[in-house]
Amino acid sequence: MATYFALGLMPSQTGVSFLDLIQSVEADIKQGSLIFTLGSLGYMIGSMVGGFLLDKFDKELIFGTCALLAGLLTVTVPWCRWVELMITTVFVRSLFTGAMDSGGTVILLTIWGTKANPYMQALHFTFALGGVCSPLLTEPFLMPLPEESSMQNITEIGANISSHGMSVYTEPARWTTLDIRSSTGHVTLANSTDVAALPSPFTVSRVYIPHIFVGGYTFLTSVPFFVIFFMRSGKSYAVTAAGAEAEPSVKTAKRAHSLYFILFGLFFLGYGCTEEVYAAFLMPYVVKYLPLEKGRGAGANSVYWGTFAAGRFIAIFIARFVNVRNMILMDFVLIVVGLVGFLFGANRSDVVIWISDAVIGLGTASVFASSVSWLDQNLTRISGKLAGFIVVCMAVGTMSNMALLGYLFEMVSGQWFVYLILGNTSVSLGIFVLMSFLHYFRGSKHTPQDLHVEMTSPET
Repeated sequence: MATYFALGLMPSQTGVSFLDLIQSVEADIKQGSLIFTLGSLGYMIGSMVGGFLLDKFDKELIFGTCALLAGLLTVTVPWCRWVELMITTVFVRSLFTGAMDSGGTVILLTIWGTKANPYMQALHFTFALGGVCSPLLTEPFLMPLPEESSMQNITEIGANISSHGMSVYTEPARWTTLDIRSSTGHVTLANSTDVAALPSPFTVSRVYIPHIFVGGYTFLTSVPFFVIFFMRSGKSYAVTAAGAEAEPSVKTAKRAHSLYFILFGLFFLGYGCTEEVYAAFLMPYVVKYLPLEKGRGAGANSVYWGTFAAGRFIAIFIARFVNVRNMILMDFVLIVVGLVGFLFGANRSDVVIWISDAVIGLGTASVFASSVSWLDQNLTRISGKLAGFIVVCMAVGTMSNMALLGYLFEMVSGQWFVYLILGNTSVSLGIFVLMSFLHYFRGSKHTPQDLHVEMTSPET
């Protein structure tokens, strides 16, 4: 759980410190946006490759190594002096964090088996908590924006110099010197009392400080995995259920496995749109389509993420008493109700917006963790490869739907924000119902017996 908290800290910190990072390498937003694009690509590749490695090698060793290297790379990000190097560093770090995402799920399911649902909810709550805490940790160390007084001083100095037949050139992001060009020569003005009001050259971003904290914390979370690896001395965990029934025949299992892979992919393709695209386009929808002020749009975002984190925390306790299938159905019902509220009431009342937004936040909170637990319990064991496949499907669904919604939002109507997400949610719900029927007719894969975790060695 401590490592998943770090997983939540790292991507959120990159977003909060983005402007400071690109300024440190003298890049613009267009160049810097590749940090997020290649970061997402690296996360996808890392999830898939990490899934294969987890099935072939020791899980604790792979997970601990990825956490250690991700921590070291997090520390180095703000020290990069070229934008290409910074983008490459974030890309490589994302390879390791993607593998950690897949690995955490697999390790937890390996240990807890059919009893994993409450622990899965707790695992993903810590991820959300990291995302909430990261801005609070990073914000005090960001470089402040230039004061209006400094801007005024620059304007006055420029006007005085221009009256003497000179021109003033300033770099907007660096207010430490004035570059004065005239027909008679080239002068750099740095010590004038008129420039004293400009920010000091030492007034720079200290964003490296929270990066050191997050990187160091991530590094430390790797230590227990190495300790476990060396203490086991070649032994491995074996999770068995007392009285478990025999597995289906190999031929039947292969057919079911192929069908489940297709259904898994479609389910998480749709759900990736529901969770990620909703959060990304909520602000444009509220501000540009409804339209409301930016302050209210920011408030809607805060409501969503607040209820999202709260929902994951509440799900830890609900999972102990409510069947995981019923939890998933309740989640989807909440999402659909919230979207219908947006569809018919967002233009009429602000109260409807806040209520619908909060309901969607609660609904999306536990879908992913509950779905993975349900699949592992009832249809097929979640391996490293399958965990990576799930993450990749969500990423593909997110990126494709964002591109589609961006076009529809601008060219057709902002209401497609609701139409598209509602459509994807309905498809995911239909696929889940189909998988439930398959499970019902096939029979339970796992029996609800007590699990026994044993240590086995190659000699036994």
